[in-house]
Parts: sequence; C-alpha cells; structure tokens
Amino acid sequence: MTVRFNRPAQAIEDAILDRAAKMAAEAGYPMDNEDRTSLLMDLAAANGVNGNDPLDFERLLAADDFNFSHDVWGIRAHMDRMTGRLMGHFSPRFSRPRHAARHIEAAETERRSKTKGASRRAAELEARAYRCQSIAEELEGAAETAQEEEATRQRLAHRTELTPEGEQYVIPGAERRTTPKARQLDLWG
Repeated sequence: MTVRFNRPAQAIEDAILDRAAKMAAEAGYPMDNEDRTSLLMDLAAANGVNGNDPLDFERLLAADDFNFSHDVWGIRAHMDRMTGRLMGHFSPRFSRPRHAARHIEAAETERRSKTKGASRRAAELEARAYRCQSIAEELEGAAETAQEEEATRQRLAHRTELTPEGEQYVIPGAERRTTPKARQLDLWG
C-alpha cells in the first residue's frame, strides 16, 4: 500500500516543527533534521489521508503544551508507517471529523468560484462545518465522561460490601446468629 501525504502550509509546518523541537530539547531529547523530517511526514500522513481525519493545524498551534504534546507525540507514537494510518485507537484532539472537513472544502471551493451569492453559500457551508464539529466534540466529550464514570464504578465495585440499593452483602451461612449458645467469629477484631 502506498502512503499518501497532505502537508500543511509552510508557515504552519515550520511553527509546529519549531515548537515540537523546542519541547523535545527542553525534555532532554534534541531533534536533528532527520527527526524533524520524520515528524513532518507523520503529521502529513495523518492529515486527512490514509483513512485519517483531517487535522486542524491552526487549533493545534493555539493549544496549550499538554494538548499540543498529546497530538504531536501521539501521532508520532501511533503512526503505522507502512499504511499511514493511526493505530491503537488514537484520535488527535485537533482533528476535524470528515463530514465537517467536507463542508469546509466545499466552502473554500464556493468562495473561489466568484459566482453570485458565493460568499453567502460559503458562509452557510462553514456554519454547517462548525455545527458538525461542535456536535462531534460534544459526542466525544459525552463518550469520555461515560467511560470515566464506568471506570470509576468498576474501581469502586470491589471496595464496598454494599449492593447498589445500600444493603450489605452476606455470604450464605455466615449470618450473625442470635441464639445465646452460638458464637460468631468476628473477622474485623
């Protein structure tokens, strides 16, 4: 399979590589030209080709260091260099869903057409794209919240002796006996 590349604009590309190189140097891992080229190829392969969603480089550059690192180093770590696909269910935080990207591309095409009403139609398409983007982000946030709640529930499930209704679990045959002759073993002291 041939890996395809979709490079960002030169200024954006340089800014991302410079910021990544600075972060790597601060962490004690200086990047040489080969590392920069490899990172650029990973980002270009992850940008809307090879089955990946398009990246939003402007938002990526505006992100704080934590989220910038998540996407840049996550793409580098999860890139299958034979196919160009991101593996391990990695999803960059600053990617646009395909349907939103299609609306943005259609808006750019419409804007270049110079026909009557093109700017109005382009604005409508961009508005649709941003609605799609916000819905996708909302769904992603809801999914993350549900996963966190489930993980918390499972962690706490083993820490309690109570049922969800608040009743205590009892092992059959280990109930406290109320007869005066019976002795109950107290495991807790």
